[in-house]
Amino acid sequence: MLNPSPVLRLRVLATTDLHLHLMAYDYHNDRADDAVGLVRTATLIRQARSEAEAQGVTVVLLDNGDLLEGTPMADVLAQSQVPHPLITAMHDLGYDAATLGNHDFDFGLDYLDRVLAQARFPVLSSNAKRLHGRAWPDHALLLRNINDQNGQAHFIRIGLIGLLPPQVMQWNRQILAGQVTVRDIVATGIEKARALRRGGADLVIALAHTGIADPRDGPNPENAALDLARTGEIDALIAGHTHLHLPGPDHAGWPEVDPENARLGTVPALMPGARGAVLGVMDLTLQQTETGWFVAQHSSALRPIALQTASGQTRAVVADDVRLSRLFAPYHARALTQMRAHVRQTDAKLHSYFAALFPSDALALVARAQARTVRLALDGTDSGRLPLLSAVAPFKTGGRAGPLNYTDIPKGPLLQRHVADLYVFPNRLSAIRISGAILADWLEMSALFFCTHDPDLRTPQPLLIRDYPMYNFDVIYGLSYEIDLRGPARFSPDGRLRDPVAQRIRNLRWNGAAVAADQPFVVAVNTYRAGGGGHFPGLAAAPVVYDSDTTVVDCILQDLNTPAPYAPPWPDPWQLCPLGGAQVSFETGPGAMAHLDDIAGYNPVPMGVNDRGFLKLHLTL
Repeated sequence: MLNPSPVLRLRVLATTDLHLHLMAYDYHNDRADDAVGLVRTATLIRQARSEAEAQGVTVVLLDNGDLLEGTPMADVLAQSQVPHPLITAMHDLGYDAATLGNHDFDFGLDYLDRVLAQARFPVLSSNAKRLHGRAWPDHALLLRNINDQNGQAHFIRIGLIGLLPPQVMQWNRQILAGQVTVRDIVATGIEKARALRRGGADLVIALAHTGIADPRDGPNPENAALDLARTGEIDALIAGHTHLHLPGPDHAGWPEVDPENARLGTVPALMPGARGAVLGVMDLTLQQTETGWFVAQHSSALRPIALQTASGQTRAVVADDVRLSRLFAPYHARALTQMRAHVRQTDAKLHSYFAALFPSDALALVARAQARTVRLALDGTDSGRLPLLSAVAPFKTGGRAGPLNYTDIPKGPLLQRHVADLYVFPNRLSAIRISGAILADWLEMSALFFCTHDPDLRTPQPLLIRDYPMYNFDVIYGLSYEIDLRGPARFSPDGRLRDPVAQRIRNLRWNGAAVAADQPFVVAVNTYRAGGGGHFPGLAAAPVVYDSDTTVVDCILQDLNTPAPYAPPWPDPWQLCPLGGAQVSFETGPGAMAHLDDIAGYNPVPMGVNDRGFLKLHLTL
């Protein structure tokens, strides 16, 4: 009787988009947060490793990028020379490899080099290449002895590649231009996977810091996980970047995506959310044939650190890892000290609960600081004589991050943590010169996240497209305009013209006069948007008239610390056009109940908290 072909078992543990959430803590609100933190994910990692190894199953632990940026602790560490606690923690947990994500460049290449030099595991970058300085490895080969079902050991070579969106060259233009080149995800993936197999790899796993999108999205897509899976060159794939989940319902109904069994086409896949909220667990069964090893079976699961209760709150299901808690403690204390520092007083409530309904004082403060910095820098130049505008977007507006993800700063002392809450990214400040025509398209693109409304329909209609990223809802101060929701959006989310006759922006004016198509403007804006981030038409090609190493957060602090903060004579720039009494449904954070007077003109009717923890309101437009 012939012996059955050898069968091996391999467990892949994966994290992604940690964004330096090391502790289970919300620094912006100075309170514990059970839904985030590597200190909790670490407990799941040790548990998942122990249970596998008790059954003789080999384990590899991988991270999929965007490790270094995203919390006030990240900002503190970027200003210091100390050994990075994240790298120490990853050594303690036994990470085998990681890849770079687009946000890992945010603090600059020197800082990235300093952190990566501490790592005893490979940090990959297959499609991003250094033109100068220390090169990043474009692949790794993990060598493992794994016993089959009969106890026979087999020497297995696990090939790894790491990929990130090419658009990082636009988003981080100031840092990467002339220093780095980035190739297409799919073309690079094919090339590197084939090279690994020629070098003896029995299995190829892609650490793909990219999301899941329609494979027909065109060349060089930002979210290319499906395209990569369709090549037939990858045996298993870890996706990320969009902070969504697989397995799970986030991609239900998508072509070629099996959300229950976690497959992209035929390829086993994982997408483990963000901020350490879940651990991805992929169990692979490998079978040997005459031509080599292949994945015969797989199962994928996401293990959460907390569960959501019926009221939308979170309940921890694991405790802090003791060793990591001790490791992170001094850095946590430093972050708290810095975040609790006093900046000045504020006489206004600054919140983002209704950022989709009217301009907020929080955004006005950021716009003012940007404009002051650019005005001073351009004084006496030709660009300085043009009309100056300031573009800002709300960052904390619920969405995928949940019902607590809102800015809510009371009147009184304005602390450093509040400033960090107003602007959560380390974007630098820039300014571009554009025409009135591009300006109008910019606003049309911003308005696409609203649903189209029928004013004759008397049942409540959703106001917004669910989970659309509101960091792409730019509000441009220095103008006045109205947003009319009765018609369709002019653009699609990828910036392509969807309907050339559609026009949601009405009565676009500067200084009381209609904006002409050829009228020149200078717009203060962050480098992400100036580089084309968000697919806004015309912006990537716009002339840059001011580029700075100063972050927007630093601009805000400088403005607040002046004896008389800059106060341009700007009214609220936009409003929604009335819809004749049409009803809309609007979701926001439960904390909005304390601010309903702000939207009294919309006759808000609270409808309770939904199963996602968001407060549902009915409004009259």
